[in-house]
Amino acid sequence: MPSDQPGRSPTKRPPARKPQTKTASRQSKRLPPAPPPKPAPGLRTVAAILLTALVALALARAALPVWSAAVYFAASALSFHLYHKDKLAAQAGEWRVSEGALHAIDLCGGIIGGLVAQQRFRHKTRKPSFVLATAGIALLHLLALAALALGLVAPRGGASLLP
Repeated sequence: MPSDQPGRSPTKRPPARKPQTKTASRQSKRLPPAPPPKPAPGLRTVAAILLTALVALALARAALPVWSAAVYFAASALSFHLYHKDKLAAQAGEWRVSEGALHAIDLCGGIIGGLVAQQRFRHKTRKPSFVLATAGIALLHLLALAALALGLVAPRGGASLLP
């Protein structure tokens, strides 16, 4: 017996619907897209944490004067700011901070801020010559701070906070 109603089959069942995928149902409900996964800390972040720990240990052993540690962290804040400024200028097509200036501030104690900024802003991480120079500066600071913090270089005057 033929059906008199449009859209009905002779068996009086409604027509089959296409199954919705998760993407289609998400779009139909107007839900925001899922957030991207958080990246794991990179080598630059690990190096910055290690350098910070060595500064703290050298400071505690009185192998690094307090004013020197303060200059170290001020230079790091300045380095972080310069990397951020350079990243924004690169995106806007404006005048950039020179690579020489970035390396100079890193060499003068701003390496922690420079490493954190490179990781945070994903800036200056692809050019091999820049990456190599930054790695060399980080290694230089790592060796110098480790020598101070571990007592391989005797501090000049002052009492140690640690035995």
